[in-house]
Amino acid sequence: MSKKFTSSLWFKLFFSFLAVFAVSVSISNYLSYRTAKENLTERIKSDVRQIAEAKEGLLLDFISQSGKRVVDFSSDGFIRDSAAKIVAGENGGVAGDLNRHLNKNKMSLDPTIFGINVTDLNGRIIASTMESELGRDESKDDYFVEAKQLAYGQSYVSDVMFSHHFNKDVSHFAVLAPLTEKETGEKLGFIINYIDGDELTIILNGSPRLFERDEKTDTDIYLVNKDGLLISKVGTLKNGVLKQIVDSEPVMKCKSGEEMSDVYYAGWRGMSVIGASKCLANGWTLLAEIDNDTAFAGLSNIGIQVLFSSLLLLVVGMSFIFFLIRGIVKPVNLLSEVTKRIAAGDLSQKVKAGTKDEIGELADSFQTMTQKLLEKEMLLRVHRYRDRVSHELTSEVISQLELVGIEKTKGEFISIASHQLRTPLTSMKWLSDLILGGYAGSLTEEQKELIMGIRESNERLIALVRDLLSTSRLEGGRLELNLKETELLSFLQQIIDELAPQIQKRRHELIFEKPAALPRIRVDQELTKHTFLNLLTNAIRYTKPGGKIVVSVNEDAAKGRVTVAIKDNGIGIPESFQKKIFERFARTQEAILMEPDGTGLGVYIAKKAVEAQGGAIWFESKPGVGTTFYFSLPIKL
Repeated sequence: MSKKFTSSLWFKLFFSFLAVFAVSVSISNYLSYRTAKENLTERIKSDVRQIAEAKEGLLLDFISQSGKRVVDFSSDGFIRDSAAKIVAGENGGVAGDLNRHLNKNKMSLDPTIFGINVTDLNGRIIASTMESELGRDESKDDYFVEAKQLAYGQSYVSDVMFSHHFNKDVSHFAVLAPLTEKETGEKLGFIINYIDGDELTIILNGSPRLFERDEKTDTDIYLVNKDGLLISKVGTLKNGVLKQIVDSEPVMKCKSGEEMSDVYYAGWRGMSVIGASKCLANGWTLLAEIDNDTAFAGLSNIGIQVLFSSLLLLVVGMSFIFFLIRGIVKPVNLLSEVTKRIAAGDLSQKVKAGTKDEIGELADSFQTMTQKLLEKEMLLRVHRYRDRVSHELTSEVISQLELVGIEKTKGEFISIASHQLRTPLTSMKWLSDLILGGYAGSLTEEQKELIMGIRESNERLIALVRDLLSTSRLEGGRLELNLKETELLSFLQQIIDELAPQIQKRRHELIFEKPAALPRIRVDQELTKHTFLNLLTNAIRYTKPGGKIVVSVNEDAAKGRVTVAIKDNGIGIPESFQKKIFERFARTQEAILMEPDGTGLGVYIAKKAVEAQGGAIWFESKPGVGTTFYFSLPIKL
């Protein structure tokens, strides 16, 4: 890559825009990815929290129903009376009848129960749904010791255990209730329902699931007892009940009664998970968790989509930037080529940028400069020719030609200078407004007064530039009317509203007298606004504070014209000066003393603007009494 190319304007602009665009796209897509991850995380946290809460409710309901079931069995009169007879030594077939009653009438009521035992107060099994259970001693079992404290109507749920009851080598838990003598309330023994531990797993992971989830998402829901041992099946660990130790943070917290919700921690596999825990009153901990890899598996697809969209946007952006830079650099290169030809002496070159932006304005200014050089060259040729034929021309003719040339050059200079001044003056106004607005920090009152002074001076310069441009346009023969149908009354009202701050500052009373109806007229809105704005501004300036200004509009249907009048009770115009009032830079001594910053162009511009639209302007004035300016415009032009 050549040094000339890398230092070219095209290269610098293209890669500058490209760098900004690429950084913007990257930041935007990174934020999109991060937002997607945060939203997914919040959804997963909400899911595991809701699953834990729902499963806790199901589990507590199951345990409660199991307790109510054994209490219901303990109130069975046949069971109570039979147990009393067996305890009293009255057998005679009572035990066999009780065994059959338990099998036929109680086991069938609850499919979750795989066996029922009845013990005396010493823990000896005196009745059972399986004959091989009779005579076993349960007195040393933890659940039997705990059950001794129960009163009638109460129940106790044991921890999950392995005890080989009913010839089954399965995890289970026991639900006990005391048997009492009906009349005396004396305890006779206990009835014990044995429930398969798999019932806990079915409650936690059975069908239908509480939440429909993507196939790749696997939520582990399981129980841990107060000793930190797994008491329900989980995931692929089928034989972990009462063997797998779980010492995760939520289990440790539950020992002090503190639940954890939607948090990160190491799960039973040792992998990082998002989970929630519920602490049950019997010391069990219910956990619902999903490992991070599974939870965020979908983010890889989002990452690919973000990367693809970034590349696509980058390609589209490069194409857009290419054509944008081409549109900027092409006219600049064209201007550079024309400059070289002009520097070589060819002043006939025409500069056509083909755009209406700042480059187009630069090309127009360059064309104007070239035209001036060409005119100067032609003037030099004329002077040389004049020297050769001066004996044929009178000095008076030569003098007139020079005056015409000077006047034309002066007008063009004013136009160019005013045009070039407008942009920096507007920038100065904008910057002063920013400073006054506190953009650069707070200002003291003295600083505010200084900035306000700069701003007011700037506004006067802007008004002067506007008047000079209007004068140049009206005198230069370059005026093209832009006629539009206009609702004159609302149009004038808008201008009055713009000047309202000046009117209020000088405490003037302004009255706007409107006719009941007025037809729409075709006018050049820019020229008409300039006319009315200049005349009303003069009335505001040259009327002493607290004065009165009347604006009226009338239609002369017979003549097809509309007349606008601006009347004030100001200083008036001296009779000796009234013939000069429409001349350029015409100002009375009284006006200069009252408003030293005026230009003397306002009335002159108003006259030119009205006459350009086929209208007329005149005035009536009396010194010390006031002035009324009139201007009329044709309804149809």
